[in-house]
Amino acid sequence: GLQILDGGGSGSIVLTDSSADLRGARFQNLSLKAVASHVTASACEGLATVDLTGGSLAVDDGSGSLTGVARDGAIVDLVDHRGDVQLNLQEDSSAELRGIDGKVNLRARGGEVVVDRASSLEVELDGVFATLGGVKALGAFKVVSSEVELDLSELGRPAVELAVQADSSVRVRLATPCRVRATGLESSLASQVDVTGCELQLGASGRWATRRVRDIEGKPPTTLTAQIAESSELTVEGRP
Repeated sequence: GLQILDGGGSGSIVLTDSSADLRGARFQNLSLKAVASHVTASACEGLATVDLTGGSLAVDDGSGSLTGVARDGAIVDLVDHRGDVQLNLQEDSSAELRGIDGKVNLRARGGEVVVDRASSLEVELDGVFATLGGVKALGAFKVVSSEVELDLSELGRPAVELAVQADSSVRVRLATPCRVRATGLESSLASQVDVTGCELQLGASGRWATRRVRDIEGKPPTTLTAQIAESSELTVEGRP
Protein backbone atom coordinates (compact mmCIF):
# COMPACT_ATOMS: atom_id res chain seq x y z
CA GLY A 1 0.00 0.00 0.00
CA LEU A 2 0.85 3.68 -0.20
CA GLN A 3 2.22 5.57 2.80
CA ILE A 4 2.57 9.36 3.02
CA LEU A 5 4.20 10.92 6.08
CA ASP A 6 4.44 14.70 6.48
CA GLY A 7 3.68 15.25 2.79
CA GLY A 8 2.25 18.44 1.39
CA GLY A 9 1.08 20.50 -1.55
CA SER A 10 -1.68 19.68 -4.02
CA GLY A 11 -2.18 16.35 -5.69
CA SER A 12 -4.36 13.39 -6.42
CA ILE A 13 -4.28 9.80 -5.25
CA VAL A 14 -5.98 7.05 -7.27
CA LEU A 15 -6.26 3.56 -5.76
CA THR A 16 -7.79 0.27 -6.87
CA ASP A 17 -7.78 -2.83 -4.64
CA SER A 18 -5.14 -1.22 -2.49
CA SER A 19 -4.51 0.65 0.75
CA ALA A 20 -3.09 4.01 1.77
CA ASP A 21 -2.02 5.53 5.06
CA LEU A 22 -1.57 9.31 5.37
CA ARG A 23 -0.07 10.82 8.53
CA GLY A 24 0.66 14.41 9.46
CA ALA A 25 0.25 15.57 5.86
CA ARG A 26 -0.69 19.15 4.89
CA PHE A 27 -2.55 19.52 1.62
CA GLN A 28 -3.68 22.65 -0.15
CA ASN A 29 -5.97 20.47 -2.22
CA LEU A 30 -6.10 16.69 -2.20
CA SER A 31 -8.22 14.63 -4.57
CA LEU A 32 -8.61 11.01 -3.52
CA LYS A 33 -10.31 8.42 -5.71
CA ALA A 34 -10.44 4.91 -4.30
CA VAL A 35 -12.06 1.73 -5.61
CA ALA A 36 -12.32 -1.29 -3.26
CA SER A 37 -9.50 0.21 -1.20
CA HIS A 38 -8.87 1.04 2.45
CA VAL A 39 -7.57 4.49 3.31
CA THR A 40 -6.57 5.84 6.72
CA ALA A 41 -5.57 9.42 7.50
CA SER A 42 -4.40 10.80 10.82
CA ALA A 43 -3.56 14.38 11.83
CA CYS A 44 -3.80 15.64 8.25
CA GLU A 45 -4.73 19.21 7.27
CA GLY A 46 -6.23 20.88 4.24
CA LEU A 47 -8.95 20.70 1.65
CA ALA A 48 -9.88 17.20 0.50
CA THR A 49 -12.27 15.81 -2.11
CA VAL A 50 -12.96 12.11 -1.81
CA ASP A 51 -14.61 9.64 -4.19
CA LEU A 52 -15.08 6.12 -2.81
CA THR A 53 -16.47 3.05 -4.53
CA GLY A 54 -16.63 0.29 -1.94
CA GLY A 55 -13.82 0.01 0.59
CA SER A 56 -13.37 2.39 3.50
CA LEU A 57 -12.01 5.72 4.64
CA ALA A 58 -11.03 6.33 8.28
CA VAL A 59 -9.93 9.85 9.24
CA ASP A 60 -9.04 11.07 12.71
CA ASP A 61 -7.69 14.27 14.26
CA GLY A 62 -7.83 16.08 10.92
CA SER A 63 -8.67 19.63 9.95
CA GLY A 64 -9.98 21.35 6.85
CA SER A 65 -12.94 21.01 4.55
CA LEU A 66 -13.87 17.47 3.47
CA THR A 67 -16.26 16.80 0.58
CA GLY A 68 -17.02 13.25 -0.43
CA VAL A 69 -19.11 10.82 -2.43
CA ALA A 70 -19.35 7.19 -1.33
CA ARG A 71 -21.10 4.39 -3.18
CA ASP A 72 -21.36 0.61 -3.35
CA GLY A 73 -21.36 -0.04 0.41
CA ALA A 74 -18.35 2.13 1.23
CA ILE A 75 -17.74 2.99 4.89
CA VAL A 76 -16.64 6.44 6.08
CA ASP A 77 -15.37 6.90 9.63
CA LEU A 78 -14.51 10.40 10.81
CA VAL A 79 -13.39 11.22 14.37
CA ASP A 80 -12.35 14.53 15.97
CA HIS A 81 -12.34 16.63 12.83
CA ARG A 82 -12.04 20.42 12.70
CA GLY A 83 -13.78 21.74 9.61
CA ASP A 84 -16.90 21.36 7.50
CA VAL A 85 -17.93 17.96 6.16
CA GLN A 86 -20.18 17.35 3.16
CA LEU A 87 -20.98 13.73 2.32
CA ASN A 88 -23.18 12.14 -0.30
CA LEU A 89 -23.69 8.46 0.57
CA GLN A 90 -25.21 6.27 -2.13
CA GLU A 91 -25.98 2.57 -2.64
CA ASP A 92 -26.01 1.50 1.01
CA SER A 93 -22.84 3.30 2.01
CA SER A 94 -22.50 4.17 5.70
CA ALA A 95 -20.85 6.87 7.78
CA GLU A 96 -19.92 7.39 11.39
CA LEU A 97 -18.99 10.97 12.32
CA ARG A 98 -17.92 11.73 15.89
CA GLY A 99 -16.68 15.03 17.28
CA ILE A 100 -16.99 17.31 14.24
CA ASP A 101 -16.09 20.91 15.01
CA GLY A 102 -17.82 22.32 11.93
CA LYS A 103 -20.92 22.00 9.76
CA VAL A 104 -22.04 18.56 8.65
CA ASN A 105 -24.16 18.18 5.52
CA LEU A 106 -25.26 14.60 4.86
CA ARG A 107 -27.25 13.09 2.03
CA ALA A 108 -27.71 9.35 2.25
CA ARG A 109 -29.58 6.64 0.40
CA GLY A 110 -29.64 3.28 2.14
CA GLY A 111 -27.08 2.30 4.74
CA GLU A 112 -26.55 3.56 8.27
CA VAL A 113 -25.48 6.93 9.60
CA VAL A 114 -24.21 7.95 13.03
CA VAL A 115 -23.48 11.55 13.99
CA ASP A 116 -22.28 12.16 17.53
CA ARG A 117 -21.39 15.81 18.24
CA ALA A 118 -21.32 18.37 15.44
CA SER A 119 -21.49 22.18 15.40
CA SER A 120 -24.42 21.98 13.00
CA LEU A 121 -26.18 19.31 10.96
CA GLU A 122 -28.26 19.13 7.79
CA VAL A 123 -29.59 15.78 6.59
CA GLU A 124 -31.56 14.36 3.71
CA LEU A 125 -32.10 10.63 4.24
CA ASP A 126 -33.81 7.98 2.13
CA GLY A 127 -34.07 4.41 3.42
CA VAL A 128 -31.52 5.02 6.20
CA PHE A 129 -31.07 3.95 9.83
CA ALA A 130 -29.69 7.03 11.60
CA THR A 131 -28.59 7.91 15.12
CA LEU A 132 -27.97 11.64 15.43
CA GLY A 133 -27.01 13.52 18.60
CA GLY A 134 -24.88 16.15 20.28
CA VAL A 135 -25.91 18.68 17.65
CA LYS A 136 -25.75 22.39 18.49
CA ALA A 137 -27.81 23.50 15.46
CA LEU A 138 -30.09 21.60 13.08
CA GLY A 139 -30.67 22.93 9.56
CA ALA A 140 -32.68 21.14 6.88
CA PHE A 141 -33.99 17.78 8.10
CA LYS A 142 -35.80 15.66 5.52
CA VAL A 143 -36.30 11.93 5.87
CA VAL A 144 -38.21 9.40 3.81
CA SER A 145 -38.51 5.64 4.49
CA SER A 146 -36.05 6.03 7.34
CA GLU A 147 -35.71 5.24 11.05
CA VAL A 148 -34.08 8.03 13.01
CA GLU A 149 -33.07 8.59 16.64
CA LEU A 150 -32.47 12.33 17.05
CA ASP A 151 -31.11 13.74 20.30
CA LEU A 152 -31.54 17.52 20.28
CA SER A 153 -31.04 18.05 24.01
CA GLU A 154 -27.90 20.16 23.37
CA LEU A 155 -29.56 22.38 20.78
CA GLY A 156 -28.40 26.00 21.08
CA ARG A 157 -31.44 27.47 19.30
CA PRO A 158 -35.04 27.75 20.46
CA ALA A 159 -36.72 26.63 17.21
CA VAL A 160 -36.24 23.66 14.91
CA GLU A 161 -38.17 22.16 11.98
CA LEU A 162 -38.44 18.58 10.75
CA ALA A 163 -39.93 17.12 7.57
CA VAL A 164 -40.89 13.51 8.22
CA GLN A 165 -41.88 12.11 4.85
CA ALA A 166 -43.45 8.78 3.90
CA ASP A 167 -42.85 5.56 5.83
CA SER A 168 -40.55 7.02 8.46
CA SER A 169 -40.20 6.71 12.20
CA VAL A 170 -38.46 9.54 14.05
CA ARG A 171 -37.76 9.63 17.80
CA VAL A 172 -36.62 12.96 19.21
CA ARG A 173 -35.24 13.94 22.58
CA LEU A 174 -35.53 17.61 23.64
CA ALA A 175 -34.45 19.53 26.73
CA THR A 176 -37.37 20.95 28.70
CA PRO A 177 -39.20 23.31 28.56
CA CYS A 178 -40.32 22.26 25.07
CA ARG A 179 -43.23 22.58 22.68
CA VAL A 180 -44.10 20.39 19.72
CA ARG A 181 -46.28 21.50 16.85
CA ALA A 182 -47.19 18.70 14.45
CA THR A 183 -48.76 19.39 11.08
CA GLY A 184 -50.02 17.03 8.41
CA LEU A 185 -53.28 15.29 7.69
CA GLU A 186 -55.11 16.44 10.83
CA SER A 187 -57.43 13.44 11.03
CA SER A 188 -54.65 10.92 11.55
CA LEU A 189 -52.12 13.07 13.44
CA ALA A 190 -53.24 12.10 16.94
CA SER A 191 -52.42 8.45 16.31
CA GLN A 192 -49.06 9.24 14.68
CA VAL A 193 -47.60 11.55 17.30
CA ASP A 194 -46.55 10.55 20.81
CA VAL A 195 -45.19 13.35 23.02
CA THR A 196 -44.14 13.19 26.67
CA GLY A 197 -42.67 16.02 28.72
CA CYS A 198 -43.46 18.73 26.14
CA GLU A 199 -46.60 20.67 25.32
CA LEU A 200 -48.17 19.37 22.11
CA GLN A 201 -50.24 21.17 19.52
CA LEU A 202 -51.75 19.29 16.59
CA GLY A 203 -52.38 21.30 13.45
CA ALA A 204 -51.17 24.73 12.43
CA SER A 205 -53.51 26.94 14.40
CA GLY A 206 -54.13 27.61 18.07
CA ARG A 207 -52.30 29.04 21.05
CA TRP A 208 -50.04 27.36 23.55
CA ALA A 209 -51.77 26.52 26.82
CA THR A 210 -48.96 27.57 29.11
CA ARG A 211 -48.30 31.26 29.60
CA ARG A 212 -45.10 30.65 31.57
CA VAL A 213 -42.73 30.21 28.66
CA ARG A 214 -39.43 30.11 30.52
CA ASP A 215 -38.10 27.64 33.04
CA ILE A 216 -36.82 28.57 36.50
CA GLU A 217 -33.42 29.56 35.09
CA GLY A 218 -35.11 31.82 32.52
CA LYS A 219 -34.52 29.51 29.58
CA PRO A 220 -37.08 29.90 26.75
CA PRO A 221 -38.75 26.74 25.46
CA THR A 222 -37.47 24.85 22.45
CA THR A 223 -40.21 24.69 19.82
CA LEU A 224 -40.14 21.74 17.44
CA THR A 225 -42.30 22.01 14.33
CA ALA A 226 -42.76 18.77 12.44
CA GLN A 227 -44.49 18.15 9.15
CA ILE A 228 -45.54 14.51 9.15
CA ALA A 229 -46.63 12.31 6.27
CA GLU A 230 -49.66 10.08 6.78
CA SER A 231 -47.57 6.88 6.89
CA SER A 232 -45.02 8.16 9.42
CA GLU A 233 -44.63 8.38 13.18
CA LEU A 234 -43.06 10.94 15.49
CA THR A 235 -42.16 10.29 19.11
CA VAL A 236 -40.85 13.17 21.24
CA GLU A 237 -39.54 13.00 24.78
CA GLY A 238 -38.82 16.12 26.81
CA ARG A 239 -36.30 15.71 29.61
CA PRO A 240 -34.79 18.23 32.02
